[in-house]
Amino acid sequence: MYDLPDYLAMVEDRQRTSAYLAAIRATLRPGDHVLELGTGFGYFAVHAALAGAAHVWAVEPNDAIALGPALAARHGVADRITFLQRRGDQVELPRRADVLLEDLRGVSPLMGRRAAALADAHARLLAPDARVIALRDHLMVAPCMAPEGARERPIDTPADMLAAPPSELDLSAVRARATAAWRRVRASALHPLADAGCWATWELRQALPTDLRGSTECVVRNAGEMAGIGAWFDADLAGGARISSGPTSPATVYDAAWFPLAQPVAVQPGDRVTIRMRATHDGGEYVWSWEVECRPQSGAASAVQRGTDLGTRLLSPERRARRAATAVPARDTAVDLHAAMLARVDGRRSLAEIAAALRRDAPTRFAEERDALAFVSREIARIAEGAEG
Repeated sequence: MYDLPDYLAMVEDRQRTSAYLAAIRATLRPGDHVLELGTGFGYFAVHAALAGAAHVWAVEPNDAIALGPALAARHGVADRITFLQRRGDQVELPRRADVLLEDLRGVSPLMGRRAAALADAHARLLAPDARVIALRDHLMVAPCMAPEGARERPIDTPADMLAAPPSELDLSAVRARATAAWRRVRASALHPLADAGCWATWELRQALPTDLRGSTECVVRNAGEMAGIGAWFDADLAGGARISSGPTSPATVYDAAWFPLAQPVAVQPGDRVTIRMRATHDGGEYVWSWEVECRPQSGAASAVQRGTDLGTRLLSPERRARRAATAVPARDTAVDLHAAMLARVDGRRSLAEIAAALRRDAPTRFAEERDALAFVSREIARIAEGAEG
């Protein structure tokens, strides 16, 4: 969940903001109705209104949206922006929008619920000929030397905590799984050994496959030790504007991703490296797999290494099975409790009234009224906000 400094950092990202403002100016026509998904505190929504939009629906589930109306009023466009604190798939509009404005990317354009949010917007909220501010994302990769500390520790850890734990336990198996995970890194920390290649392009008007695969081949330019794959995106916006989160661009809020190899490989100029990437949606998020094949120019045997982040997700086989599309959920105490709670959500009862009724139904489940109220408040908020439990 983003906090206010995160949203401010996005706005203060000069590359990102300048490109989006140029694309907004190139796209908007007087009288357009604009839908913005992920408005934050309304920065781009206000600019869209100033650029001539007849109306902007600014959508954001985060509490940062509470700052939007004051920002709009300060710039004289409050009457042309409707701020909606909810997810896009919970929104109904009085008419379909002419323009879609969004930047729901994370380290990767595939992060979070972006694909589902865009598909829903095009199906329900946008005119068939709607224009989009963000046109396409190119998914880029390059073989790289290890970023500083990448093999020593998979997370940012204070220096005084790096000593071995006071235990004789063998943690090698746990450590191996932890260090196999991809992780977020500063793009400037990547040291590519070859020019980057594009393994997939997402045309943002089109639905993203639930199983996205692609590959690219790179020719090594610099001798070194290939320890993994650096990954980032190059994005095309309307009007010719572009942004990149790669190592040759100015620092951005997006950062880059690091996909490690189990064993580093020494490479020489002229060696060919094929990188194969796969992102498979498991119903909640994308599971990543990667393969690197190095073919030495010397004619020596090729080396192939594979990796996946599936083992680092701490999701047991039982939990994965429950999330599978073929799973058949059974009625149990937890399901019955939620069903009883939701049956009382009728637009008239308060949370306290629902909690009191639920406690009467399940007196052994809730020791006190406040326990029932905490349960009801949390679960109804989680459903309303679309959070994953």
